[in-house]
Amino acid sequence: MAKRPVPRYDFKAFGAAIKAAREGCKESRKKVGDEMFISPRYLANIENKGQHPSLQIFFELIQRYHISVDQFLLETPPEKNTQRRQLDALLDGMSDTGIRIVTASKKRPSKLPEEWEVIPDTHEGIVTQEEFDTVQQLMTSRRREQNAGGFENIFSGVIKCADCGYAMRAASANRRKRPDIIDCVQYTCNNYGRYGNVMCTAHSIEARDLFNAVLADINRFADMAVNDEKAVRAIERRLTETDQSRAKSLEKEKKKLNKRLAELDRLFSSLYEDKVMERITERNFEMMSGKYQKEQLEIEARLKEVTETLNDSYEKSQGVRDFLSLIRNYQGLKELDATIINALIDKILVSEREKLADGTVRQEIKIYYKFIGFVGELHITPTKRWTALKPKNCTVCGVEYVPSSGISKYCPACAKRIQREKSNESKRRSRERNRRACIELSAKNDRLTLLTMTGITVLTIIPFTAFGTMLGFVALPVTYFAYLIPCILLYMVLATSLKKAYVRHYGELL
Repeated sequence: MAKRPVPRYDFKAFGAAIKAAREGCKESRKKVGDEMFISPRYLANIENKGQHPSLQIFFELIQRYHISVDQFLLETPPEKNTQRRQLDALLDGMSDTGIRIVTASKKRPSKLPEEWEVIPDTHEGIVTQEEFDTVQQLMTSRRREQNAGGFENIFSGVIKCADCGYAMRAASANRRKRPDIIDCVQYTCNNYGRYGNVMCTAHSIEARDLFNAVLADINRFADMAVNDEKAVRAIERRLTETDQSRAKSLEKEKKKLNKRLAELDRLFSSLYEDKVMERITERNFEMMSGKYQKEQLEIEARLKEVTETLNDSYEKSQGVRDFLSLIRNYQGLKELDATIINALIDKILVSEREKLADGTVRQEIKIYYKFIGFVGELHITPTKRWTALKPKNCTVCGVEYVPSSGISKYCPACAKRIQREKSNESKRRSRERNRRACIELSAKNDRLTLLTMTGITVLTIIPFTAFGTMLGFVALPVTYFAYLIPCILLYMVLATSLKKAYVRHYGELL
C-alpha cells in the first residue's frame, strides 16, 4: 500500500521560539544538552533548521521554557487588537540591526567601554576608519607639546624600549652648550629612569641621531616608491610571498574543514535517527555523539584560526600597496614633525648600545611603519655623533681648532699642558698653605711651651722662699728634682712631636 501524502510540518517557528526563550534565560546549548541528555548539535538543528524533535524532547522543551504551542499547532491564531497588529507590522519591516537597537535601548546603558554593544556601519561615518583609529591612538598616548627647555618631542608615544617595551623619555642635558636644542636632548628608557638598572638599562640615544635616521629612511622609501618600480615589486614579493603561498594551503585546509563539518552534521542526524529507531543502544549513542561533538569543537576552533590568518594575509597584501601610495607624498622631505611621524610610523624600538670587536659602538633602531610593519632594510645601526661647533683660535698658541664644547678656550695640545700646569700650581699652593699653617702652629706651640716652663719654674721656686714658708709650703728634696726635670723634658718633647705630626697631616690643631 502506498503512503498517504502528508505535508511535513515546518518546525522552524517552534525552533526560533525555543532559541529566543533559551537566550532570554541566558543558557548555553551545552548546558541544556547536559541537563536533558541530548547533543548540543541536535538542539542547534532544532533551533536553526527546524528539525523534528521526538515527542519526549518536544514536551520537555515546552515545559522548560513555558512555551504555548497554540501559536504553532492551531490554524487560526488568537485575535489581535489593532495596536498589536500595527506593532507586528513594524517589527516585520525592521532589519536585524534595528531590532538589536530597540533591544539595547530597553536596557540601562553600560558605563564600561568593554560592555558597550557596538553596531558597526549603522550610520555613514564622518571620517574614515583609519583616521578614527589614528586619533584614538593619539588620545591614549600622553603628549606634551614642548618640554621645559623648548624641545618639541615629535616622537612622543612612538619611541619604545626594545627590551622592556616602556616608552622612552626625552631628557635635556643642560651642561651641553649647543646651538640647537635638539643637540642637547637624548632619549632614555622610562623604566630605567624610574627603577634603575634593576628593571632595565638606559638605552640612551641622541635626539639628533634618531631624527636623522628616521628622516633618511622615509626619504629612501619615498624615492624608491617614485623612481624604482623594480625595488618596489621586490619589496612587495618579499613581504607577501610567504603569505601568499601559505594562504593557498590555508584555503585548501579551510575547504576540507568545511566539508568535514558538513559530514559531521549529517552523521549527527543519522545517529539520532538510529537512536530513535532503536537501531543502536543508548551507550553507543552517547559514545559516538561525544566523539563527534569533540571533533566538531576542534574543527570549529581550527576553522576560526584559519579564517583569521587568511584575513591578516589579505590585509597585509593590501597594506603594502597602501603604504607605498602614502609615502610617495613625502619625497624630498627636509624636516619632520609629529603629524608626519603619526601618519607613517606605528612605533620605533631602540636597542641598547653594544661595543664591537673593533672598538666602535653600534645601536640598532627598528622602525615599524603603518600597513607593513617592520622591514629588514629599515634595520639601522647609527653611531654616536656630536654637532660640530664653529672653529675657534687657541688663546695660548693661536692655532685654529674645532672645540668639543662651547666653553673651550685651548686647543687639545695646549689644553693638556695647561691642565698639567694648573694641577702642579694647585699642589704647590696646597703645600705652601700647609707649610704656613705648620709655622703658625709651631709658633703657638713654642709660646705655650715657654708659658708652661715658666709656670713650672715659678711654682717650684716658691716653696724655697719666705712667701712659700708663710703659705705653709714645704720644700722638696733636691734629689726629687733630679727625677722630675727629665720627666718634664721628655713629656714636652713627646707632646711637641705629636702636635707637629698631627698638624703636618691634617693642617690644623684640635
